[in-house]
Amino acid sequence: MQPTPEQMERAVAALVPYAQEWSLPLNPEHLYEIAAAVLTHFDSADSFDAIDQAERSRIQEFARRQATLYRD
Repeated sequence: MQPTPEQMERAVAALVPYAQEWSLPLNPEHLYEIAAAVLTHFDSADSFDAIDQAERSRIQEFARRQATLYRD
């Protein structure tokens, strides 16, 4: 399932209070990635191992994009 833009906005909005209250050092891009992971897998039939592997790959890709963005 690919989350819609509205679902993403709502999911990120729901995460913001937790990040603030728990003083989590997350920026908006981090919250977006977390929300996308949850929404992508909430109704998935994938195994827990498959979900874990998919999200670890997503985290690596996110880190690569960030490194590229801030390297220039």
